[in-house]
Formats: sequence, C-alpha cells, structure tokens
Amino acid sequence: MKTFKFLMPFMLAVLVFAGCDTDDLRNDIDELKNRVESLEAQVASINENMNALRVLIDGNKTISSYTYDETTGAYTLTLSDGSVITLTQGVTGTVNYPTIGIDENGYWTVNGESLGQQAVGQNGDTPEFRIEESTNYWQVKFGAGEWQYVVNSNGDKVQATTETVSTGDQFFNSVEVKEGYLEVVMKDGQTLTMPIVDGLTCEIITEGQEGFDGKVLFVAAGATVQLNVNISGDNYIVTAPYGWIASLGEVVDGKAVLSLTAPASQASLSRAVADNTMDVVLQANKGINWAVDKIQVQIGENEGGGDEGTDDVTSYYEKYNNGETFEIAGVQINNQLYPDAVLVDGDVNLTTDNTVYFVKPGQNIKLNYVKDISSNLGNTIIIGDNSSQKSSFVINGQYIKLKEVDAQNKSLFLCHNVEITANQASYSMINYGHMKKVIFDKCVFKLNAAKPFYSNASSQETQKDRYIDEFVISNSVLDFAGCTTGFFVADGLAYPQFGIILKNNIFYSSGDDYVTRLFSLKLSTASLTMENNTFYKVTSATNAYFYSAKLSSVVARNNIFYSEKFTANNLILKANTSDSKFDFTGVTCQVENNVGVKGEYTSGSETKTSIWQVFYGGSKPDGCTEITNLGVGESPFDVVDVQSLTFKPKAEYSGYGATIK
Repeated sequence: MKTFKFLMPFMLAVLVFAGCDTDDLRNDIDELKNRVESLEAQVASINENMNALRVLIDGNKTISSYTYDETTGAYTLTLSDGSVITLTQGVTGTVNYPTIGIDENGYWTVNGESLGQQAVGQNGDTPEFRIEESTNYWQVKFGAGEWQYVVNSNGDKVQATTETVSTGDQFFNSVEVKEGYLEVVMKDGQTLTMPIVDGLTCEIITEGQEGFDGKVLFVAAGATVQLNVNISGDNYIVTAPYGWIASLGEVVDGKAVLSLTAPASQASLSRAVADNTMDVVLQANKGINWAVDKIQVQIGENEGGGDEGTDDVTSYYEKYNNGETFEIAGVQINNQLYPDAVLVDGDVNLTTDNTVYFVKPGQNIKLNYVKDISSNLGNTIIIGDNSSQKSSFVINGQYIKLKEVDAQNKSLFLCHNVEITANQASYSMINYGHMKKVIFDKCVFKLNAAKPFYSNASSQETQKDRYIDEFVISNSVLDFAGCTTGFFVADGLAYPQFGIILKNNIFYSSGDDYVTRLFSLKLSTASLTMENNTFYKVTSATNAYFYSAKLSSVVARNNIFYSEKFTANNLILKANTSDSKFDFTGVTCQVENNVGVKGEYTSGSETKTSIWQVFYGGSKPDGCTEITNLGVGESPFDVVDVQSLTFKPKAEYSGYGATIK
C-alpha cells in the first residue's frame, strides 16, 4: 500500500506533463487538418474554375443572373440553361496556383507548357487538378487519362505550397462585370467574356446519343439522325458541312430537335473541300449577343444511331402502312402524325388538310387544284413514292393555295422526289395564312416561262397574316430556260422574318443565259442561307438574286456563279432603300469560299468588266468575304454537260457547287 501511495503522485505528475505534450500534439494535428482542408478547398476551387472556364470557352450559354461574395471573391452564376456554376478569383497568400492558358492552336497550357489537349471546340476536354498527398505537388489529368505532374518552364514539378507564397497566387488576374459581360482575365493575359442576358442559350445535347464517341458523331451514309437541343433567343441559324443537310425543328419551351442527314455515300464528297472542319454549327442570338455550339460529324457505321436513310426506298407508301417512321427534309412522317394518306396513280383532286399524297412514278399525273377546294392545302405532303425514280405531276387548273390550319403550330407544305410542271396559265403558288415551312427537296422544276412560281403581289394582298417562316429548296434542279420573270415574288407582303434556305441545288438555263431576281421581297426582313449551289448561265445583273428591305443574317458559302451574259453588276443581295444599301446593324454574316467569273459587257462605245459581288456597292457587314472572281474567259469547271446536269468543278474548287444524284 505504501508503494501504491508513493506511485500515485508520481503518476499524476507524469500525466500533467503528458497533458501539455498532448495539447501541442492536438494543436499540430488541428493545424495539419486545417491545412489539408484548406488545400482540399483550393483543389475544389480550381476544378470548379476549370468547369467555369469550359462554359466560357464553349460559348453556348449565357449568364441569366449572378451574385457576388466580396469575402470570398466568388461569383455564383445562373446560366441560361438553369444550371449554376461558381467562379472564384482566389485569395492572395493561400496556394501556389499553376498558370492556366490556351495557346494559339487551341490547346490547354499550364505554366506556359502545352498539355497537348484541345481546349477549344466540341472536342475540348476539361483538365482536372489534384495535389499529390505525400509531396504536395500539383498533378493534372484529362478524363480517364493518367495523372501527370504539372511542371514549370524548366521541367521542374510545381508544389502547391511553398515557404513564401508569392502575391501572384490568385487563379485569375481579375474577374469582374463590365457593361453587361462577365470578363475574366487569366494569368497569362488572355481575356474571356460571357454576356449577361436572360433568354439566350444554344446547346447541342450529345449525352446518350448513339453514334457519338465523345468526339465525333458518326452517321451512316444517307441516314438521318436527330439530336435534342436546348435553344432560346430571337433568331436561329444552323449550318452543316458540304454534302450534309441540317435543319432545326420548331422551338418549344427552349427545346428543339436538330436533324442531320449524311451524304448518300463517302464517294459523293470531294476531300479537297475548302471547309473541311466537319462542324455542324448551331447559333442563336438575342439582340447583339450570340450563343454558339458545334458538333463534328463524319460518315461511318452508326449502330442504331439514326433512322433509315431516304435512298433506295421502293415504296414510301408501304413503309407508311407498316407503321414505320421516316424522315424527309427534317420532317418526320408516319401514320400517327398523318393518319390520312392517298396512293396516287392517276389524276387526283387535292381536297383535304393533313394528308400525305404518295405519287407513283408516271407521266403527267395531274394534281388538280380546283378553285372551290384549293384553299384547303394546309399540312400537305407530296412524295414521289419510289426514291430511285422521280414522280411527276402537273399543277393543273388553279394555282396552289396554301392555308394555315393550325394557328399554334402553323402549317407545312412539303414536296419530295417529284418533277413539277408549273401551271402554264398563271403562277403556281400563293399562300393565304401563316405557313411555318414550305419545302421542296429532291425536286425538278419545269417553270412557267412568263409567270413566277410563287406570287403574292400588293394588288392581291388583303390580309396581314400571310407569312412563310422558312422557304426551303434543297437537292433540287431548276431550269430557267425561256423564262421572263423571277421565281418568288412577294413585293406586297411585309414578312417580319422570312428565312430563305437554298442548299445543294442547280439553278441553270438549258438555253440562253437568264437574268433574274430569284426572290423579290420588297417590304420584308429576310435571312438567307445558301450553301453548295451551282448557278450556271443564270445571272442576276443589277436586280440581284435576293431583294428585300432588311437583313437579319446571311450565310453564303461554297457556291459557284457562272454566266456568259454580263451587265454592269452581278449581285447576290440588294436592299429596297433610297440608296440601295442595307443597314447592317445587327446583321450576322458568314460569307466565304464562293467563286464567280468576270465578264465583259458593252456600255455605249466602251467595253467594261463586270464582277460578282455579295452586296451592292461592295459594302458589307463584318464577317463577310467577297466572292473570288476568275478572269474573263476562265471557268471554275473541269467538265460541263448540261444534258446530264454535270458541273464538275476544278480541283481547286472541289467542294464548291452542287452534287445532285
């Protein structure tokens, strides 16, 4: 017992001294824990910032609203798609951040060294950072790749913490809101901006899309695939590579369907294509701000990745009766959407709305537009039944009267795979309502020599709601031989926004050169997309191909303009204003890779030279390049055979002009 009493005070003393050591140890542990938590927070911050940079670089969203925390220097951004991201400038004296940048080739750099990973574009990857636990060195990886050390310009590993932290340890040089934009200045001096505007977004959804390998969307030759998109704004533009057809469906509650149709075969593409990026580009604007998204496409096997193509269909009518869904020019067709159908094997009266007419191959089948019933053509689809043979019909009696049958969704008129002989007594088409789309795809036009195909002149205009949102001609042939008038005349209508889309068509004259104004829209605001069209002996002169009061957007690329008849001007676009020039305020312009041929004409006793121009007087908005003009007597073609519609361009212009099967 004495021994025990003796030991007790000793043990208490030991415990007292041990308690002091334990407190120090606890403090050390807490400090280490705080330090680790701080580093973890910094790693989370840099990775959040990298995700924010991804959004800024992609440019397919805008900022709807934001809040700023002065204590942390963090911006919480609500994006146009409803998602929320955080972007933090960083706090001086906390961590030694690596310097992130993007080189001139669009690749990520860290501390000035390229990582060999793409930052810009649909295929861009987002780097992920961490701090190696045992050494505190920075590491980085992309996707499922391996972690690699971040090094400086000397090849030395970079530590996340140092004995003396420099004042340049903030992730960005600055982050601030300026004049409606979030401006981010990176440590290497680059500046990224994102507009702060509500109701503008443009995003192609690739998650779960069959045929998409994370980099490229593979589509079988001739097949059509559909992608969901989030999109909102005032105007929308979609462009596709040479040989592809892209169309955007109706936008409802910020969502729409983007349809892509691949060329019939790889052989139909010329690889010396000037625009060989293979990008499908979707754009939306609101005011002066634009959101853009892209996806790369390529012809290839697409296991289950799309609907069957429109080539080599023996009978669309059989597919329809079998309950199959097929797509033509971006329009889905089946017996649920269109329960009424007629197989046409002789003359027929068109009498009902919402009907699909499958026309058997034959000669001079008359589709009669009788005066008493001709205004009933809303949501009407006319299809040549066998895809390998053109069906033919004559517009007989009255002209086609288009009619709005659905005030909410408007109406559609679609012709596919038919040869159309225009009414010889009058013009062929007029509209009496708000049409969503009028589409002619894979058609051959035999035009009335003395009357426009479409006419809605001021003397006939008694209503204000006769609009066509989009007038589309694709993969078609129009012969203007002997014509004395334009194609589409609506000088009495003030379309608030009329979209003209011409893709992969041949506009030609099988006889003498024809001088025309193709689209005359004296009072309207127009947007124009013309890609891969061949104009042969069809020229515009001073009239210009397209005549309107205002412009909203212009896309013109990979077109060939050739004529043997020349006058003072060969113009693509001209304005209906006192000085014959457009007001380009707010006009977006993508004009590139177009070729024409200079010619000579006589003015009085002088011989002068004419050239092809996009806009009257050479004035143009930003983003446009003028047409390349070859010398007098030169030709952009290697082979011209009008009889077989063969217009093969020279090697340097491969990818220009139309390719019609």
